[in-house]
Amino acid sequence: VLEMALYHPVRLAVQTALLDHLSKGRLIVGTGRGSAYNEYEYIGFGITLDQGRDMLTEAEELLIKAWTGTNVDHKGRYWHSKFPELRPRPYQKPHPPLLRACISETSVAEMAKIGRPVLIGVQTVETLRHRLDLYRETMHDAKYSDSQVEHALDETWVQRGLVVAESDQEAQDIAGPALDRYRKHLLDARINYNTSEVQDPVGQGPRSPGEVLEQAFLAGTPRRVAEQVEELRDIGARNVMLNANVGQIEPQHVERTLRLFGEQVIPKFKDA
Repeated sequence: VLEMALYHPVRLAVQTALLDHLSKGRLIVGTGRGSAYNEYEYIGFGITLDQGRDMLTEAEELLIKAWTGTNVDHKGRYWHSKFPELRPRPYQKPHPPLLRACISETSVAEMAKIGRPVLIGVQTVETLRHRLDLYRETMHDAKYSDSQVEHALDETWVQRGLVVAESDQEAQDIAGPALDRYRKHLLDARINYNTSEVQDPVGQGPRSPGEVLEQAFLAGTPRRVAEQVEELRDIGARNVMLNANVGQIEPQHVERTLRLFGEQVIPKFKDA
């Protein structure tokens, strides 16, 4: 996911168009309003989080113009750009799928109103169910056709970490400390580098460590992980973005996760 305020949209259009060709059309471009309370990432660019959120809409507009337009002449609040056309054009036509990273109900509904696919950040299964139902209902309320709604849902993703091991307990023993390391890294950076006005959301709420782990990871034996994938499928999730190395998991565990997932989990869903 690209924090658009930190990129020039035309340069990004060139880079992503080339990457789209190198991957032969497998590129999916995710954009975001800005990192969740990580204001320290913006300091070196002279940008605040509020400015970053304001810049997102214009950046996406110019990105699409660059991918698809000719004789582009953009005069916006944050960028002015004029050029004949982009070369190479993206491999996918008219351009790669453009997803918006969302967490809140409001963000999901805003994207549904304009028919944009979304990448929904880590949430509980029930919250994901509600977000996906809201997305579908909002698109229907906005008078999109059934085929347009289904196409948008086909390009919508949810997010999870991934650990596959020989036993459920071993997978949890790997995933738990990894999640702790990841959360500590975020918390330390936010405490040390964010301004005092920015409130830190990490660790808020009464959830137990087990609940947090269950929300963040698919973890267990191949059979258990397949069941968790089925659970996501049953609530309407059609694509899952998986991270097998959350919190600097040891390389041998990452390799095993990828091998077991590829050999024993993916085949169960090839015809799904």
